[in-house]
Amino acid sequence: MKSYKKILIIVLCVCLLLGTGCINEDTEGNKIGDEILRCLNEDDTEGLKVMFCAEIQISKDLDNQIQDGMDFFEGEVTDSNEANVDGGESVRDGETVEQHYRIHSYYLKTDKGKTYELKCYGYFINNEDPDKVGVSEIDIIDEDGNECKIGDCDWID
Repeated sequence: MKSYKKILIIVLCVCLLLGTGCINEDTEGNKIGDEILRCLNEDDTEGLKVMFCAEIQISKDLDNQIQDGMDFFEGEVTDSNEANVDGGESVRDGETVEQHYRIHSYYLKTDKGKTYELKCYGYFINNEDPDKVGVSEIDIIDEDGNECKIGDCDWID
């Protein structure tokens, strides 16, 4: 029942954001980044899963990728830098028809003595393909350069 409430809240937030047509990348990106960290800290696999767009939830082996990510990320975050949020948008006839984001945190220190870098990619708005709205990919990189990828983003360089 808990996951249905989370899904409902996320869907309502996305609807509100889509309804306004104007999304503050920094504010919304930081909320997404904070929620990802909460999920990693609490090993909340279901909470992380509902953040992903419908396309990734359906087409990828998301459950196993998320579990691999939880296993890869050791401990709870005790120190971090503020995430850098950027992205881009497409506007047609004065309407934003696509807005994507990148969230990048260069420094996450855990209580297990590990240091990680976190990257996240997704869409706030995608009128041509609404199933892409949400998180597309999360990359977790440790201090040795080992990487765990969850999901798949088709527009990353």
